Amino acid sequence: MRDDPEVFGEPVAGTRSDPGVAAASVHHIMKQVAGVPNLRPPWFFDITQQGESLADVGTHLVDRVHSTLFPEQAIDYPTDIRLYAASRWPTMVSSAQFRQVTGEAEWPTYLEPWVRGYALDYFCNTRVQYEIRGVHVSD
Repeated sequence: MRDDPEVFGEPVAGTRSDPGVAAASVHHIMKQVAGVPNLRPPWFFDITQQGESLADVGTHLVDRVHSTLFPEQAIDYPTDIRLYAASRWPTMVSSAQFRQVTGEAEWPTYLEPWVRGYALDYFCNTRVQYEIRGVHVSD
């Protein structure tokens, strides 16, 4: 895509407070296919098994930024990337929502460390701010 400046334009370096590239993604917890809920397995919510969102959705955003800005170029992370900030926070999933999304009536025991009363701390949100080869990025 970068090879077509009429479509892509030219990269803008931006700054830490006003990045040249901003990427975002929404990963729906509840999915439907042909109007029917597509149930998630309970382990999907276990960050020790599935991983957190940076390891899931966030890596795809970073990959897209790198492949768009620098197609078919190797990235040398120690010299090309400067990490400024990274954060994560949970989406609270109620027991009723968990039942709707998984079909399970109870929390599995392996999720107990993240259950707070009647809700699960599901760490599926991240934000990363970094610079790659002089271009400031916010995912």
